[in-house]
Amino acid sequence: MKVETEFERRLREILTEYPDIDPARAALALKGQPEATNEQIAQLSKVSPKEAERGAPKPSKPTSPTSTGPNSPGWKAARKVAEWLQERDPGSPVGQKYLQQMPQKQEEASPPTVRLVNEKTGLVVYPKLEKDEQGNWQISNLDEVRALLGTQKEPAKKISPKLRQMLKENLLLKETLSLAKEAQGWATMAESAFLVLSRKWYADVQEVDKNTALPRAVDILALSCLILAVEWGHKFTEVPRHQMETNREAAAANRNPPWYDSLPWELCQVPFMMVAPSETIEVGRLTGNLDHHDSSIRCWMMEIGWMARSWMAAPEAMPLLLKNLADTLGGPFKAAGLAAALVSTADEFWTLARDFKHHDDSFAEQYARRLKLLEEHGIFDIQASFWKLEAQCRKAIADAVLGLRLVPPGRQ
Repeated sequence: MKVETEFERRLREILTEYPDIDPARAALALKGQPEATNEQIAQLSKVSPKEAERGAPKPSKPTSPTSTGPNSPGWKAARKVAEWLQERDPGSPVGQKYLQQMPQKQEEASPPTVRLVNEKTGLVVYPKLEKDEQGNWQISNLDEVRALLGTQKEPAKKISPKLRQMLKENLLLKETLSLAKEAQGWATMAESAFLVLSRKWYADVQEVDKNTALPRAVDILALSCLILAVEWGHKFTEVPRHQMETNREAAAANRNPPWYDSLPWELCQVPFMMVAPSETIEVGRLTGNLDHHDSSIRCWMMEIGWMARSWMAAPEAMPLLLKNLADTLGGPFKAAGLAAALVSTADEFWTLARDFKHHDDSFAEQYARRLKLLEEHGIFDIQASFWKLEAQCRKAIADAVLGLRLVPPGRQ
């Protein structure tokens, strides 16, 4: 048989005399003021636990943070009294009432305190508790608690390939819109003209059969864009550069081999490079093909060279152009006209031209004869075809600036 303590006897006596009071509060009040009368304990049980404790003498040691929890002395004592009443009198309405009410009242008083410790780090965690639908206390931040205790790592966020592609496209779209907005606000008139001409070039090329020479009007569009890049490319934004690359790819897909149709668009990107134009691979490729064995390609290189003549280095280009004057049938005087444009004065050109010696002596007579003919007609006369071509390009630029309709291929 259980031995009843004086505290339990006194608490049972109070609960029997005042059955409507809260047993937990009565136990707390009795513990705080054991000398108080039953009536005083009953009165203290009707107020909040904090007010009841305020009327009790101050303890010598601080109370436990779990004084109102499931393991608090008051609740243990009250439960013992209820169990004792139920054991002595199984049909006792008082014992049954307290046993039924105590869990509910305890939960309403405050949530239990749970103290968890990470064994490796010593970190103490007090998780948040919330009631579930059944009224039971549950840890509300379970994942965070497990992560702090080291029992569960934060799972890595996996992105599906489809979502990754969507994010990539969205980022590209944002970048494109940003560049377009910037270009709209700050682009020069030259850049606007470049975009009009380069996009028309792209549209016209789509209508040309593959492995077919591009129409002359399309070539003029490319040369017009090159003029703008040479003179204004240092002020271009990234928007025209994207179009340059798009056109380069379109030219590469149109013909095989594609390099001579792609070269103007590669040269257009020279202003974006961090070295002097004459030191770039693109200008080097242009210079190296000024004496190409195919006359149509050779003349095309010289036309490109005329538009980009300010980028070309005379010491590298002059020997190749004077060689053309000596030993070629297609465009020998074009070569001389371009060579004269690469030096500062006419006298400098004539000095270099007269001192030039072809490596094959069999062309010496032909070179001398052509040089004499050149002296008779003059430099400006032999450059006339270049000036006419440049005028056509600058007219296309002017039309683009003024918003005029550009003449479609084959209708000039």
